[in-house]
Amino acid sequence: MSVELFHLKIGYSYLQLDGYWGRIAELVLNRSLLWREEEFRAADAVWFEDIRVMRPFSGEIPAGGALIEGGWDHEHCEICTEKISPQTNPVGFFAEPRHWICKACYHRFVLARSLDFIADSQQGGL
Repeated sequence: MSVELFHLKIGYSYLQLDGYWGRIAELVLNRSLLWREEEFRAADAVWFEDIRVMRPFSGEIPAGGALIEGGWDHEHCEICTEKISPQTNPVGFFAEPRHWICKACYHRFVLARSLDFIADSQQGGL
């Protein structure tokens, strides 16, 4: 994923982000992501009993997998981890390939291109 970068200047300090915060900052700052408000709907999933993992169904069932109809029943906001599901919080913002952001984080951080979620998390706000 490419991020629109600003020009660095000599004599200025810049925040360096680790992989976790950097990945989230990319979602917030990447202007090439096309976010759209969308209602989350459960989708089919594939369950792997031997490793106790469920994955979204991609059109074929790999060896060792079992199809679970409607098994992919929620996502989590990639910023605050709020659950996005038909029962609890049905509408969020989606961008390809599989990014979900809750409405509150979309308006507060993505629209504003704000990295304040970093400070909020360190103060117990997220």
